[in-house]
Amino acid sequence: MLQLNGAKYAFRGTVAFPLIVLSACHTDQIGGQGKDAGDAASVVIKMDAARDTPADGTADQKGAGGSLGGAPYTFTEFSVPSSDTSPDGITVGADGNLWFAGGVVSDTTVGKITTTGTITLYSSYRFGGTHCIARGPDGNVWYTDDLDSYVGKVTPSGDFTEFPVPNTTGDQQSFPTGIVLGPDGNLWVSDRFNVLSSITPSGTFNGYLAAKTSYGLAGIVVGPDNNLWVKEDDGNSIARITPSGTLTEFRVPKPTDYTFWEDGPNDITLGPDGNLWFTEGNGNRIGRITPSGTITEFAIPTADSSPNSIAKGPDGNLWFTECRASQLARITPAGTITEYAVPTAKSCPSGIVAGPDGAIWFTEYSANKIGRMAL
Repeated sequence: MLQLNGAKYAFRGTVAFPLIVLSACHTDQIGGQGKDAGDAASVVIKMDAARDTPADGTADQKGAGGSLGGAPYTFTEFSVPSSDTSPDGITVGADGNLWFAGGVVSDTTVGKITTTGTITLYSSYRFGGTHCIARGPDGNVWYTDDLDSYVGKVTPSGDFTEFPVPNTTGDQQSFPTGIVLGPDGNLWVSDRFNVLSSITPSGTFNGYLAAKTSYGLAGIVVGPDNNLWVKEDDGNSIARITPSGTLTEFRVPKPTDYTFWEDGPNDITLGPDGNLWFTEGNGNRIGRITPSGTITEFAIPTADSSPNSIAKGPDGNLWFTECRASQLARITPAGTITEYAVPTAKSCPSGIVAGPDGAIWFTEYSANKIGRMAL
């Protein structure tokens, strides 16, 4: 069932296509690439597990495991039962299941996977692309459609309600990207035209903060100071935005060979140490920023790994995905990085979250799978 702002749905005549990017998104060898001058000192450990590429249609594939700080770990992969999805963002729902955005340019799809691996797909049957997803205060999961400028919610039974994002900039579409539950009980949405929108659980857009920056806003999180912290999608900065709309930008220190996106912060999350942690997709680093704005960077051992999403783990560390390297990685609050090869090669791990079962759950964008890493 699909409701569109309470009205019967009708297809739009034209659709504009923006650049599609991931939202938005983890004994053998010690060491890795040399750290750049000025990078924080860190210990890097790479764990290369044997990869196993399962046959098409495999619903439950167990991959190579190993030892994680003396304790065993095991990968399990679950194939998504549709060829029209490229799973991206992932979150834990109020029902205790994992929910993920379907990605790609197709019917707007959101999926649910139980902790035992049963996958159910729900679609609004509206042409669109879901990438970021978050748990709402109303027991539903909420998502952004950056293809067609909608924010939507899905009930635990799979009913969709979608809300077109109001045009606040004069452009044809807003391209909403990040979404997070704010400290005021509303959902906050960032978009590529530098606007933060507040939407109530009933679907009313009731506030706009126009960020005075030249870079599009994307990944968003609530900081320990109750401010909104946002990555600047096409820039090299992290922005802090107060509830009243005051924006402060903090420049990421390291330049790269990329003259347009530069380090390109990809995702941002609140760490167990009270700091904000973010991935640098082009810079191939993990960044840490204090609430006062001090940034420290840690080099990733695998070159050109393309770190994407990052989340706080159940073990007091942070975990992130490496798309190009097809790896998960763990970074301690002190900066020690350990990498783990995902069983399916070239799978492009994307979104990541700590599951209710104490495991790390992640999406595999290119392999069309959901992965689980038991710690």
